[in-house]
Amino acid sequence: MTIPDSPEPVALKKGDFVSFPKGTPQTWNMVATVADEVLVLDNGLICERGTTNQVLGNPQHLYTQRLLEAASSIVEVMDRWGAA
Repeated sequence: MTIPDSPEPVALKKGDFVSFPKGTPQTWNMVATVADEVLVLDNGLICERGTTNQVLGNPQHLYTQRLLEAASSIVEVMDRWGAA
């Protein structure tokens, strides 16, 4: 299942697989809130896999690091302009 870009709630149950679009701050917040495990793909190839705490707390792959840094940068800009 892919999470659509809409405010509609999505009902998930344990064991569901969900695909998120590239790492917006809202995406990473949702992942951190609902996911037990994270799989990061770069051009369709698995570049990192682990528990949510492992991947988000200590990303090992450069692609994952850059996704998280980009999301953090977006939040900083939004905070600066009062848009968050």
